[in-house]
Amino acid sequence: WIGVTGSGFTLGRRPLFIFGAPLALRSSVGLMPGEVARSPLDAAAFQPEAVRRELDLAQTAGLNVLDVSLEQASQAPALRWLMEEMRARSMWLYVRVAGLDPLEPDLDRAQALLDAAHLLRDPVVFAFEVGSSPWLGREDQRRRLDEDWRQWLIEQYGSLERSEKIVGQTWWRHEGQITGPPDEALAVDGEGRAAVALYRRFLDDWFSRRLGHLRRFLAERGSKALMGARRGWGGPPERCPLDPSAGWIHLDFVALDAAGLEADDAARGVAACAVLVFAARAAPAVAAVAVHVALPNATAALLAPLG
Repeated sequence: WIGVTGSGFTLGRRPLFIFGAPLALRSSVGLMPGEVARSPLDAAAFQPEAVRRELDLAQTAGLNVLDVSLEQASQAPALRWLMEEMRARSMWLYVRVAGLDPLEPDLDRAQALLDAAHLLRDPVVFAFEVGSSPWLGREDQRRRLDEDWRQWLIEQYGSLERSEKIVGQTWWRHEGQITGPPDEALAVDGEGRAAVALYRRFLDDWFSRRLGHLRRFLAERGSKALMGARRGWGGPPERCPLDPSAGWIHLDFVALDAAGLEADDAARGVAACAVLVFAARAAPAVAAVAVHVALPNATAALLAPLG
């Protein structure tokens, strides 16, 4: 099994350098307007010979990890076939499984998919991704967390009234009840910055606990694969992007992703080179750096420990 030791990835007692990319067939790139890219694992789109060609190209390029998503049980047979092909090539998979989402977990769905593809105890699975640039949305969407926010304040300060005295500010209210900050408070560094900072601390705590729930879910089912989350540009501050690294204690690595930058940034080459920083779950220090290089027909990531 691949693990994290000190500041790098290891396989057994040996350091492992990971060079990976998403699995995408040529038929899924260069689409016409209105066309939708299909997963290479979809039963209707699955092309074993085309996938073999992509695996051969990946191996020739020195890649040893491919990134795939499992969304439906109907994709499980193709994924099992892919796993055997990769096993024969000494390659690994980085897998996103529907339902393993800290914001909207659906553990019954996740369990069914994990079982359908037999992912939990197969060492070909390098890691599970459990979050990709998460965000909560605007204030009307964030109100679903209001009860958790109030309970967190009581947990931290003993009472809502005492929390207001310590912060030195009356909490925001909606229909007479304490609520989170409005969009403008998140977007502008104003007089309420201390209260906003405390709300962000609550979000870090809330998100970390949910990552811990997913970690325990996988561990209780015997998974030995690593668990990672991806952090990217989640949108403007009023959209309330979350920081997956707040849950580092539950994660084996956090990936920083530059996907989603504006077109003018891409023109300057910013979006063409995304830096992924991996943090060991055993310590908050940086474990490794990966670089995503966007080329006309490929996306790759080079991982190397920071020595």
